[in-house]
Amino acid sequence: MANVVLRLVTKRFGKVVAVDAVDLSVADGELVVVVGPSGCGKTTTLRLIAGLEDVTAGQIVIQDREVQKLPPHRRNLAMVSQNASLYPHLTVYGNLAFGLKMRGLATKMREKIQDVAQMLGIDELLDRRPDQLSGGEQQRVALGCAILCKADVFLLDEPLSDLDKRLRREMCGELLELHRRLGTTMIYVTHDQEEAMLLADRMVVMQQGRLEQIGTPAEIYDQPRNRFVADFVGEPKINLLKGRLEYGKNGVVLFQNQDLQLTLPRFLAERLGKSKPSDVMVGIRPAGVCLTDVVSPDLLALQGNAHVSNVRFLGPDQLLSIQCGKTAITSVVSRHIAVESGQNRNFFIAPESLHVFDRRTEEALGRD
Repeated sequence: MANVVLRLVTKRFGKVVAVDAVDLSVADGELVVVVGPSGCGKTTTLRLIAGLEDVTAGQIVIQDREVQKLPPHRRNLAMVSQNASLYPHLTVYGNLAFGLKMRGLATKMREKIQDVAQMLGIDELLDRRPDQLSGGEQQRVALGCAILCKADVFLLDEPLSDLDKRLRREMCGELLELHRRLGTTMIYVTHDQEEAMLLADRMVVMQQGRLEQIGTPAEIYDQPRNRFVADFVGEPKINLLKGRLEYGKNGVVLFQNQDLQLTLPRFLAERLGKSKPSDVMVGIRPAGVCLTDVVSPDLLALQGNAHVSNVRFLGPDQLLSIQCGKTAITSVVSRHIAVESGQNRNFFIAPESLHVFDRRTEEALGRD
């Protein structure tokens, strides 16, 4: 096992900055997930750690040793990619044995392979070739190759992206159990924020080669640092409403636009009152947009002519599309709440679901 540290790591391809002065520290035995949209630099960052790309500037330290100038085979890493990259002419057993032979670890090879195959549930597939395996089985074999090589760090580059949603969830559970049993440092790359939240000890959110935020899944979801993070993480997507803040007597702060008005919770109003920003964007998580006939002092009234334009069934919940004039809002409510398209209803906001962003810088305002 090993820790991994990136210090101001930069990668340029000509004039294009793919990775921009990335600072990241991954603790020994930690499972860190790097997430972001396509082209944000997450796979390039993983390839820099693996030694498959040369660093333009900065340092990479693995187990307290600088490695940015070392070739890949001297870094003692194992990489599993979207394509399982198995040798098609070899059986599962042959693929598992190949890495051991290349590293001179063939002692008690059959016993080692059998143990890992049982751990991954592929012990009955050892005589099959890769084209006789499902996508999930191929990924298990690729993970087995990595485990057998006794690598200090596992690098996983979107290994589940070719699987269907149900199988991805099952494999996420298996990966978590595998990480618990092995205790090996893992850096996992994905574009799927739901997958990231399921797996991560900590998440790293990237955009355009930069690290936007690092934190636990709960921290990233509950305390987004900027509009991009708030918009990228969470499903359904956060509601983002443009408007202005008005500061009244006794510390009251109102958010309003041409269609609606909302009195901000006191804790947020007190923080914003120190700097008194005006043009803002308010973010509201859909699960925090409540439809209730019982008014609670803990909820904030959404003042405006709100009507339900669409209702969609989500199993235990309903997804509501709400119109307040030209302002569209999404809400997630229990399926047991009676609501129909076309109804005018009163909506309330849970204070903890509310975020305020500077409209110019897009940075979060009023954070602790």
